Order: sequence, then structure tokens, then C-alpha cells
Amino acid sequence: NETAEVYKELERFKKFNVEISDISVYISTFKDTEKWIEISTGKEAFIEGDKLESQIENIRTNLFDKEKIDITLDYRQAYYKTGQGFLDV
Repeated sequence: NETAEVYKELERFKKFNVEISDISVYISTFKDTEKWIEISTGKEAFIEGDKLESQIENIRTNLFDKEKIDITLDYRQAYYKTGQGFLDV
């Protein structure tokens, strides 16, 4: 399940203080593949895991009315605030 994996990855980002950038988050409903939203950022727009999760939840609550959804996450850069965070992942 891609959605469960996305939430696991967001938890890892939060746990190890990782910021990501150059991201694409795709949120769609199971019932209607034409009902979707995409969030994209550029290379210099770093976002923390908790902030990204909050935005996903806002979209889920406000635009999908808590429907069952599918979420995918792609990112091209990860910034670890400490070297130890990188080693711990």
C-alpha cells in the first residue's frame, strides 16, 4: 500500500529531522481516478516531514471529505540536519 509507506516515510523524516525538496505528492481517491491533487516543490523549497504531513491531512479533510485515498510521494533531495540522523536512518 503506497499510502501506508508514505506515512512511514514521513514518520522517519520526523524522527531523524530530515527535510526534503524537489517533491511530488499525488493524492487521489480510490473511487474516481479523475479526482486528484498534486503538490510539487522545487529544489530549493525544503519541507519538514511534519509540515508535509499536515498539508496532506488538510487536503484530505477539506477536499476529499475523509474519503479513502491513495497517496504517493517522490522526492529527489533529502537534507539531514545532523550526520548522526543520516547514519541512524
